[in-house]
Amino acid sequence: MVKDIKEKKEEVKEEEQQPGPQLTVQDLALLRSCIELGSQRGAWRASELTQVGAIYEKLSTFLQSLLPPKDAEEKETDTADKGETKND
Repeated sequence: MVKDIKEKKEEVKEEEQQPGPQLTVQDLALLRSCIELGSQRGAWRASELTQVGAIYEKLSTFLQSLLPPKDAEEKETDTADKGETKND
């Protein structure tokens, strides 16, 4: 009985240690580029374009949500520039 429990715990530990498939932000950006390229080359039928466009928009929105807003980037740049001018 105790051996069975120990064996089950070891099996669970082994399963937890095995990395699953990983999908990175770069993979998603590449997928978006593939959709754009396929669209340009006419890879999809007209009846399929609605579905392809919908998934493209979802993917683009998701990727944009991962990027910092442009306003925040500009403020950081402006702050850094102002800091440099004060030291001069």
